[in-house]
Amino acid sequence: QTICAGAVTTISVSSSAASNTYTWQASANGSTGWSAVTSNTPVGASYSGQGTATLSVTAGSTYYYQCLVTDVTGSCTATSSTSTLVVNTAPSVTTPTISSATSCEGSTNITIKINASGSTPLSYQWQVSTGSGYSNVSGAAYSGGTTNTLTIGNSITAGTYSFQCIVTNACGSATSAVSSHTVVVLPTAPPTPTASSNPACAPLILNAMTSTVTGVTWYWEGVNGPAPAG
Repeated sequence: QTICAGAVTTISVSSSAASNTYTWQASANGSTGWSAVTSNTPVGASYSGQGTATLSVTAGSTYYYQCLVTDVTGSCTATSSTSTLVVNTAPSVTTPTISSATSCEGSTNITIKINASGSTPLSYQWQVSTGSGYSNVSGAAYSGGTTNTLTIGNSITAGTYSFQCIVTNACGSATSAVSSHTVVVLPTAPPTPTASSNPACAPLILNAMTSTVTGVTWYWEGVNGPAPAG
């Protein structure tokens, strides 16, 4: 049988003799180390019906089981065939390699990666939110949207983005922590300044009209580098 960790299943045997005694045993490898079933062996497993023909198992991890059937006289014991219980695990996800980042519009090239564990096959789906709920990434700005590595390209527009990855297998899903990314507007260059006199003689006054963009700092620069403050 194949089930997910924490699920419940039963293993049964039958015998033609009456008034039998049943002893269920478990082994980590199916060939050696057989012992009476005990809760938390393997870790997470629990049992009921150990003295009956049907053993109920809450799965912990992959393990092997057999039943010893003894007749009423106690003189004859038969061993059942081995039953293999394959236990799959749900996904778990690591924190994204980038928790937050900022870039300029037109020069974004960021890769976010997560690692996942759990029974294979694992499927990946990256999602994005701009504040109104998550949806699957799509469009030319993204690549690797169904892998464990998402690349955000230069065509992403200015804004605040939150990314997460959902990893799924047959036993469930896990969602990564959020990776936040802010793309800021690239400021427009100011117009060419005009000199108050031509040819320019010291002291010289240059005038330029500049547009205001939040968070942008302007400074003057000449052929010899930045102009002194003041």
